[in-house]
Amino acid sequence: MTIHLFAVARDIVGSSVYTIDTKQVPCCTVGDVRRILCKEFPELLTLRSFAVAVNQRLADDTVVLTPHDEVAIIPPMSGG
Repeated sequence: MTIHLFAVARDIVGSSVYTIDTKQVPCCTVGDVRRILCKEFPELLTLRSFAVAVNQRLADDTVVLTPHDEVAIIPPMSGG
């Protein structure tokens, strides 16, 4: 499963794309993706929060994923 990362999340991971091998790591919900990423990249826990979009729609942790879904991590934005 391919995860797209933006802004500070991209900086923390060191790439705009991160792949989760669903054959090696069972992954079935947005919450699972969030836990996997925070375990692999603990600095993500320092973010106040981050949104997850599935197929270009914001999704909560209960949304069930398929390997073909487009998943994006969107950190909080600031600006004026």
